[in-house]
Amino acid sequence: MDFHSARSSDLEKEFPIGFSIAIFKNINQIARLLRIIYRPQNFYVIHVDRKSSEEFYQAVVEVQKCFGENVRVVPREESVKVRWFTFTVLEVELIAARKLIQMGKWKYFINLTGQELPLRTNLELVMALKALNGSNLVEGTVKHRNPKRVPKVDLSFPVS
Repeated sequence: MDFHSARSSDLEKEFPIGFSIAIFKNINQIARLLRIIYRPQNFYVIHVDRKSSEEFYQAVVEVQKCFGENVRVVPREESVKVRWFTFTVLEVELIAARKLIQMGKWKYFINLTGQELPLRTNLELVMALKALNGSNLVEGTVKHRNPKRVPKVDLSFPVS
């Protein structure tokens, strides 16, 4: 199958997305995920948990070769041993973000694990992200935040 011929609208082509994918098992699942979400204008960085076997890592590299230059696997020597509820989870995302920045220009960063699957098409994601107009969906609380920093905006958008 030629993944480079995946159909994308003009809107999608003008709005590339950077994806971080953290995985540790199940090569079939990661291959399926990439087949579903891949678009030639987007960028993908795959981080294989350092605790995963060398055989699994090499299988991921082989899957990556099916797609092209916009899909990269974090080199084994740069990968980390992920331990949930520790900084290592964030470290994976920081490594991927650095790699994505080097790969090209994208509008938004989406992080996935190998066990997740977006419930929206790429076009629907683009429409939703475009409606955010440069803001993000990261929730947080800050004691002394500036309420004027982010104006109130209706972020609803039509999805058909």
